[in-house]
Amino acid sequence: ERMVADAERYREEDLALARKIHMRNALEEAIYSVKSSLTERNDIAGISELDDFISWVETDGESATYEQLSRKGDQLYAKFGIRVDASSRMHNM
Repeated sequence: ERMVADAERYREEDLALARKIHMRNALEEAIYSVKSSLTERNDIAGISELDDFISWVETDGESATYEQLSRKGDQLYAKFGIRVDASSRMHNM
């Protein structure tokens, strides 16, 4: 019975970690998609604004919670109009 409880607890922890990783990956993908678009348009001001997102992901993205990553995705959407959606990556889990 204890083994079953431990297995369930670890399963939940694994799913939470996977959800966080998928959100971070989706956020990074969205950021670099925006960067590519801004670079193509030679939008120096936009690239400069995006640098804050890139710096945050590179320094805090690994240790951030799912909620922090999600909020950063909301900020990216508000600023650049690109929605971060990690849920499509979670369907196979």
